[in-house]
Amino acid sequence: MVKEAGRENSGKDAGKSGMKGPTIKIRGVVIPAEWDAEGNVIGTAISAWDEVEYRIEKGGGETSLLEHMHQEIEVAGEVNEGKKVRTIKVHEFTVKRRSRANSQ
Repeated sequence: MVKEAGRENSGKDAGKSGMKGPTIKIRGVVIPAEWDAEGNVIGTAISAWDEVEYRIEKGGGETSLLEHMHQEIEVAGEVNEGKKVRTIKVHEFTVKRRSRANSQ
C-alpha cells in the first residue's frame, strides 16, 4: 500500500511510475494551473497537504472545480503518475471547507 500525506492507494501497481491505479482519495486545495491568452484560468490542480500537485485531467471535473478555486476539497479519482506531472481524473469531489475570501 502506498500511503502519503494527502493520498492513499492500495492497488497492486501502487507507486509505479506511469501507471494508472485504482480510485484513490486526495485532500488538498484547488489551485489554478493553466491560463488562456487573456489570463483566464482554464485548468486546475490540487495542491495536496504533502505539497504534491495533481493536475486535473481534461474531462475529469475540471469545469466544476473552477467554481471552488482556493477551497479545501477531497477528490476521488484515478491518478496517472507521469515522469514530470501527476494527473488525476476526478470521479467525484467534496468541498471540505469554504475559504474565508469566498464566504464574505
